[in-house]
Amino acid sequence: MIRGIVLVVLLVALQGILGCGGNGGSLPEEDVFESRGLAGLTVVGFVENESTVLAATDAGIHRYDGGNSWTRTTPENWSVVAIEALYPSQIMAFVDDGGAYGRLVESLDGGNSWHAVEHDFGGSGEAGPCDPVRRLRFNDRSGELFATGNAVVAVSADFGRTWSVIDGDWCGLASGLSALTWVQDTQSLWFGGQNAIEDPVLKRMDYATLNVADRSATARDTLGRPSTIKNVVRAMLDGPLLFATGEGGIMRSADDGQSWEVSIANDDARFYFDLAVDARTGTIYTAGWNKDFTSPQPLIVEASTDGGRTWMPYRHADERLLGGVWSLRLFDDGGRSRLFLGLQGGGVYEADLDRLDG
Repeated sequence: MIRGIVLVVLLVALQGILGCGGNGGSLPEEDVFESRGLAGLTVVGFVENESTVLAATDAGIHRYDGGNSWTRTTPENWSVVAIEALYPSQIMAFVDDGGAYGRLVESLDGGNSWHAVEHDFGGSGEAGPCDPVRRLRFNDRSGELFATGNAVVAVSADFGRTWSVIDGDWCGLASGLSALTWVQDTQSLWFGGQNAIEDPVLKRMDYATLNVADRSATARDTLGRPSTIKNVVRAMLDGPLLFATGEGGIMRSADDGQSWEVSIANDDARFYFDLAVDARTGTIYTAGWNKDFTSPQPLIVEASTDGGRTWMPYRHADERLLGGVWSLRLFDDGGRSRLFLGLQGGGVYEADLDRLDG
C-alpha cells in the first residue's frame, strides 16, 4: 500500500516537487513500469469481474490471466466503444463490429462468453437507430443502466433492452457525450463531451426532478476551446471532490460542481481521459495522451497527494513507446494496490505502486 508521504519523499528526492501539470522528471523504468501485454492494441477501458480484470480494446475484450497473459473472449473484429460491469458476473458493452451501426452485447459469466442484445437505443424511425452508445454507467441500487449517445442521455430499467430519453434527443448533432457518472450520495448524473462546434459540454442532472444544470460555460472558460470532457470522477478525501478530465487538462470542484478551478492545465491540448483515486491513501492518479495516433510519446503518470492541487509526474524511460494513456484502473490485488494503464496502440502497462513503498 502506498502511503502518500512516502510517495512525496521519493518523488522529491528523484525529481523535485513539480507544480500543476508538469511533465518533467523521470524514474527508472524498472522501478515503476512493466508491460502487461496486448502490445499494439488500444485499450479503451477496464472492468473487474469476480476474479480478474477485463480489458476493452480495439480488437475485442480480453481477460487478464496474470503476468503478461490475456485471453481474448470475443471476436477480434469487435472494436469496443463502451463497457460497464453491472454485477460481478454481468457485463455489458457496445462494440463496433464493422456493421452500419454497432452492437450492444452482454456477458452473464464474467466476460467469458458474450451474446448480442436486441435494443431500441438510438431511436427506431424509418432510418433506424441514429445514435451509437458512447458511454455506459450502472446504478446497482436501482438497477438502472444509463447511456449517452451523440447528444442524448437515456436510461434503461431492463438491462439495456428498452430505453427512455432523459436529456437531449435522438439524432442530435454533436461530437458525442463521452463522460457519464452516477453519484449515489447526491442522486445526480453528470455527463459531458463536445458539441457540434467543438466546445466542451458539462452538465449535472438532479435525477429526482430531472432538472439539468449546465456547467459548459465554466468548462469552456477553464479548459479553453476547442475542448471536450472525457470523464467526471467523484472522490471522498477530506470532503467530497469532483474532477472533470478532458482536452487541455483537469478541473476540480469542492462544492458539487457549482464552481470549478484548474487542477491540471496543459497549453498543448493534452487529453486526460481518466483519473483514479486510491481511497486507502488519498492519492490521485492520472495520465494523458498527446493526440498522436502513430508517433512515440512519453508514458507519464501524474500523482497528487493534496486533493489535486499539485501533481508530481513520473515517466517511463523508453522514448520509443506509444505512451499515450486512454484509460486507467486502480484495483486491489489481495491488499496490494495495482494501477493498470491502457495505452493508445501500446497495450497495457502497470505502474506497480507497491514498488514505491520502499
